[in-house]
Amino acid sequence: MAGFIFYKEHEIVFNNRQFNSTITFVSEVARKMANEHELEYVVKMEKYIENYYLGMCFDIEEDFPEIGVKRFWASMFYETAREIFERNIGMHEYFFWQTQRIYQIYGTGDLFKKAVKEIEPKWYPDIRDYR
Repeated sequence: MAGFIFYKEHEIVFNNRQFNSTITFVSEVARKMANEHELEYVVKMEKYIENYYLGMCFDIEEDFPEIGVKRFWASMFYETAREIFERNIGMHEYFFWQTQRIYQIYGTGDLFKKAVKEIEPKWYPDIRDYR
């Protein structure tokens, strides 16, 4: 069984452990970076973590319908990939997981960005990698 994060015909595939730890990592990064208004998005993601089940999937269009939420999670997925790369989050005694997880998380950021850019074509996330 696997988990997917998808937007229209595009998807990122995770095994169950990867999916659960990914949304946990993203939630941790988001909690540190969110402003007061964005904390409600983090609380919702934390509820997903609390209610996690095998095979859980996210459909960006249905689960994150508002444009502001999509913008926020695009940025948070990108920032989480950066945090893993910089070894600020996750277990780094073993190296085998980092490359694949960065790929999955960055790719998920791309899906959220794609969802935003269909509505706001000139939008780019305000993230460290773009600055």
